[in-house]
Amino acid sequence: MALDLCYVDVDNDSLINIAGRYYERAGDVHHKMLYQYYRAVVMRNARRSAPAAIAFDQALPFARKENNLLYQGLIHRNLYELYGYCYEDVTAEDHIRRSIDCFEEGGYRDYALFSRLELARVLQHSNQLAKSDSVYTQLLREVDGDSFLYDPLCRSYASFLMLRDDEAAALELYGRLPIESLTAEDWANCGYASYVTGNKKDSERCFLEAEKRLRSAEDSALFYYNSYLVRRGDGQFKEALNYHKRTFDIQDSVTTIKLRQSLSNAFVEAYQKEILLRDVKSKLHRQREVILAVLALVVLFFILLRLRTKNRENRNLVASLSEMERNLRMRSDENFKLVKDILLSRLSSIFILTKEYETALQNDKKGVYEKIKAALDGFHALPDFYDELEGVLNAYRDNLMKNLREEFPDLKESHYHLLSLFFCGIPYDTVLFISKHHSMESLRTMKYRFRKMFKDTPAPHSEVFLAAMDGESCFSQ
Repeated sequence: MALDLCYVDVDNDSLINIAGRYYERAGDVHHKMLYQYYRAVVMRNARRSAPAAIAFDQALPFARKENNLLYQGLIHRNLYELYGYCYEDVTAEDHIRRSIDCFEEGGYRDYALFSRLELARVLQHSNQLAKSDSVYTQLLREVDGDSFLYDPLCRSYASFLMLRDDEAAALELYGRLPIESLTAEDWANCGYASYVTGNKKDSERCFLEAEKRLRSAEDSALFYYNSYLVRRGDGQFKEALNYHKRTFDIQDSVTTIKLRQSLSNAFVEAYQKEILLRDVKSKLHRQREVILAVLALVVLFFILLRLRTKNRENRNLVASLSEMERNLRMRSDENFKLVKDILLSRLSSIFILTKEYETALQNDKKGVYEKIKAALDGFHALPDFYDELEGVLNAYRDNLMKNLREEFPDLKESHYHLLSLFFCGIPYDTVLFISKHHSMESLRTMKYRFRKMFKDTPAPHSEVFLAAMDGESCFSQ
């Protein structure tokens, strides 16, 4: 930006790209506009017309968003220059008119005057000569001789008057310019204008000055063409033909360049579509990243929820085991002593682990819980536990389980196990744990079905089984 303001043309984008990486991510509207604007200026200086036009277009919405009329006008004027360079006169005229509107609305008079001069030139270039003449004459009335715009205005209008065959007026305007500022084009036009107005001596001097200053193909083409007109007017046809051939050769190369440049507008459109496609792909990529991030958060949430639920289940199981141990130890009736001793001996290792779990540090709880699960799996895998219970029931209650198996042979083994627990008067919470049932309600349902089965079946010992189910001591002699 500083180099541009000091009229130093920068065509390397390394510095501006550093700023861009920051401002595109964290910049405000103004700095994003400046980044896009000066990025476009750098590309314009590097003669990368299509990317420059795209970058100016990208800067324009930011300038409009903050209602920055100065930069809106500058952007439109740069777009005018780019499209004018590519000989897209209609588009160029539209941009220079917008530039004038922005500068005038913002009160930037000098900028507006300069853009009006450019409007006169593009109208002239597109052969709208009457409109161009009107803009030139209006500017001459408004611009005084001390203005920075006065010399370029006189030069452009003089060149315009040469096209309209008003050589005398053109000479008058060229005469207002400092002689040291006259270009090859100015001297060539003065040479032809002097010839037409009858001053051949001045004409020859002007052509000599023009020849000394020839630098570009356009200057040479004008010099040779004006020389051709003069020689033809003097009847020097051989020399006129020579100048005409030179003019034709140069104009042929210039025309080829113009044709190539005229394709730049199509290239601008293609490049713009490429940029839009790249933006769409970038947006889709960002959306995909957002979706994946959201999915990751959802999965993480459910994992944490599952872990929390699992931890709660772990704590509930340990609490249930602790409560079960307390209930068993508090049961003091003599008839329950045999079963109580069996259960406590079988579950002692598990009860020890539950106490260890309750006092363990948070990081160690998981390891202790895994030991509890392994001990529980080992407990449920011991078939002789139920054999031991049935042995006690048969010994103390006249072969209760033996009679059950004989009179109700179609029951499942799990039903015999569950009935042995009910016959022993073991508390529900302990039965729930030992039998691995899902809920207390399911246990009550099973007990109700067993009682109904005993009532509805005329087996010899049905009444004994009902009495055991209803809580009559199984161990009374």
